[in-house]
Amino acid sequence: LQPLSTLHYRPPPAHVVEKSVHAQPGPALAAKLASHVAATYAALEAAWEEPAADVVPLMWRSVAEYKSKHYASLAQFYRATADSAAHAHGMALGRLRYAHDLATEAVRCANSIDVWSAASQMRATVPPELCAAAHSMTQAHADAVAARLATAERDNDLVYIERATPESALPPIDPTSVAPPLPSRETFAQPDVQRVLGA
Repeated sequence: LQPLSTLHYRPPPAHVVEKSVHAQPGPALAAKLASHVAATYAALEAAWEEPAADVVPLMWRSVAEYKSKHYASLAQFYRATADSAAHAHGMALGRLRYAHDLATEAVRCANSIDVWSAASQMRATVPPELCAAAHSMTQAHADAVAARLATAERDNDLVYIERATPESALPPIDPTSVAPPLPSRETFAQPDVQRVLGA
């Protein structure tokens, strides 16, 4: 329950990233926000891999996995944009290659949700538009990363001639949270909340 409470007591992390991307905060901040969301879903995925977590349907594990890969790819994509603006073209190319690999994995995981949702007992737990939305979101991002990677490789071959940083040598992206978690006990213990509740 701890990973779910992390998602519950913060603003919806994916929503925050999407709104911040549309507000254009800068690629470095967008990368940090996406890295935070990816880490949150990766923790959820890891918690559900535990043997005691057999109560979680496999399809929902696939949802956590695709979101983890998708937001990790977004983080690498936006960090590559920041690296390119800072004239670190080799690092940007390495990050774009890594983002492409993660985006491909996210598409594969999103497509596996269709398989799980086909099972009759799972249909009731899944919103009907989840499969289509997951597939279109991950595929659109994978296409954008592939196009950007092709451009970056061409530019690097013709202009910059820098060696691409391998995935293992890329510095990690520090995750940034927009809002700290608010435990429910602390929230309900505040005098203003108690007064509103009539306690």
